[in-house]
Amino acid sequence: MKRKLDKSDYIELKIEKSEEISDKVKKSLAGVNSPDITVDLSSMNMLDAAKVMVLTSVYHSGKFPDGRIRCKISGNSGYNFIGPFITKNLELV
Repeated sequence: MKRKLDKSDYIELKIEKSEEISDKVKKSLAGVNSPDITVDLSSMNMLDAAKVMVLTSVYHSGKFPDGRIRCKISGNSGYNFIGPFITKNLELV
């Protein structure tokens, strides 16, 4: 049976300026009370998406060491670029 996602399980980040990334990630994760989350990065370019993935991984693992983060990115070409940034708690969907 598939578990229904609540508000703290899904985060959609839309960042217009690269300088905002760290603050937006911290603010978005502050309200998360779930060890397993999905982060939608499909509206970002690959460089910003990679930054967000790394920051999300670090911040979320501090709160939930055994948590999992599923990251949604746009386009298949991004997987080759972002693949090396994947850590033990990240997966691309």
